[in-house]
Amino acid sequence: MLNRHFLHNFVLVLSFLLASCTTAEESPLADKQAVAAEAMANSVVNVSCEMDNKALRAMRSGLVTIATPQGRRVQLNVKIADNNYTRAQGFQRVCAERIAAEPILFVFGVPVIPNFHMNNVVAPIDIAFINEQGRIDVIHKMQVYDNSGYKPRYGPSSPVVAALEVSPSFFEKNSLSSDSAITWEVVKRGGNADR
Repeated sequence: MLNRHFLHNFVLVLSFLLASCTTAEESPLADKQAVAAEAMANSVVNVSCEMDNKALRAMRSGLVTIATPQGRRVQLNVKIADNNYTRAQGFQRVCAERIAAEPILFVFGVPVIPNFHMNNVVAPIDIAFINEQGRIDVIHKMQVYDNSGYKPRYGPSSPVVAALEVSPSFFEKNSLSSDSAITWEVVKRGGNADR
């Protein structure tokens, strides 16, 4: 999978090569090609990514259980962002493969109405906001920002105590919706759960 930084640089180098291979009579066309190539390259947000970072290492491990009203249960291992530092970092600058492999549960401690953004995030993410009753309030599909200037914020309609970020379509693939209940526990280093 090509990353966006490589793609941006490739398009820029290609545009400069095309511009330098023209004669004097062709230079207006070459200029237009270079401008078009640069515009295309700039429409992709340049965010480098990491498979691991300090914020992810600071997060504790946890186990999330999602139960549908029909009694079906889905469990997943997560990282838990439960302090200001880890909540502020989330998946920023984390590679798409890591986002898909390890969801993050944001725990707020008290009911809040948070606003999430996609600054410095390299892949789409689905997010479920969890209310005080332990049910999904709303699910949003968060998209990677481009250079259009449009940068939506994502949040719940009422106070929540947690938010679960997962890979795109996780909720649909598992038939999970706003009537699903979510519980979580911290997993101690020895593998035992701390409820």
